Amino acid sequence: MASPDEDNPGILYNGRFDFSDPNGPKCAWSGSNVELNFYGTEASVTIKSGGENWFQAIVDGNPLPPFSVNATTSTVKLVSGLAEGAHHLVLWKRTEASLGEVQFLGFDFGSGKLLAAPKPLERKIEFIGDSITCAYGNEGTSKEQSFTPKNENSYMSYAAITARNLNASANMIAWSGIGLTMNYGGAPGPLIMDRYPYTLPYSGVRWDFSKYVPQVVVINLGTNDFSTSFADKTKFVTAYKNLISEVRRNYPDAHIFCCVGPMLWGTGLDLCRSYVTEVVNDCNRSGDLKVYFVEFPQQDGSTGYGEDWHPSIATHQLMAERLTAEIKNKLGWLEHHHHHH
Repeated sequence: MASPDEDNPGILYNGRFDFSDPNGPKCAWSGSNVELNFYGTEASVTIKSGGENWFQAIVDGNPLPPFSVNATTSTVKLVSGLAEGAHHLVLWKRTEASLGEVQFLGFDFGSGKLLAAPKPLERKIEFIGDSITCAYGNEGTSKEQSFTPKNENSYMSYAAITARNLNASANMIAWSGIGLTMNYGGAPGPLIMDRYPYTLPYSGVRWDFSKYVPQVVVINLGTNDFSTSFADKTKFVTAYKNLISEVRRNYPDAHIFCCVGPMLWGTGLDLCRSYVTEVVNDCNRSGDLKVYFVEFPQQDGSTGYGEDWHPSIATHQLMAERLTAEIKNKLGWLEHHHHHH
């Protein structure tokens, strides 16, 4: 493998980033990450965060302990004492967009230096979802515990695990409590179609969909539409079809996987499954054969729970197994068990 090009240092930004501020790029969505190669023994970063955001550095494939930057600007030593040489670094935003925007104000490698940027992965997956896709509470240890940002680890969400299984990048557009027709408990506020078009949802910076054209789009919505009361069928089916139409306009060739589960139960689960199945069948009948239904097994406690009854990391891993298999089946993608940087 050729050594990284020392003459063209650079950084790869994975996710929806806004580059309009010369001081540094901004992001908000779960799993937004900065990827780079450097020569040296250490790395630091300066981050400005609008709220309690948590991050994880992954150095040479090894995830390091998470850290937070809470509504301040902070310089954080990510790693030190490495063997002098070329290293690969990913800096991952674990927490979701509702916890605030993040701006990366620069990296420092001590006596070392930035090398050429990693190449973007060819395989791309976009995930559109709610708290499940955000990995809300997945590091919590009790379903009675309420939300803590520290325990929201999107790096270990079913979405991120599925992408790594398939050597794909993941763009996660997800917001806890959000629905297609109603938010959790009927709470006021924007619905998913109000959030989906934005790079920075609080700043109103719109995303240019030509910048990331995935081969696969995974939709996991409906949990909040059927959690405390049940969405009107016509409203729900119409809203779901509108989302699929928007995805189809942006990505004419994408394979769209419409998922249900694993948090719903009883009548809510029956209704959501039935309406989403109807949407998928209608798409197929009208000639769009690249729309599929996937159901994650209902969680039963056997793999534990995270905070507020949310899926544990073990449940996310099971979900990723199911979704990885479905995507491999439909696209013929092979799994990658080791990555060479």
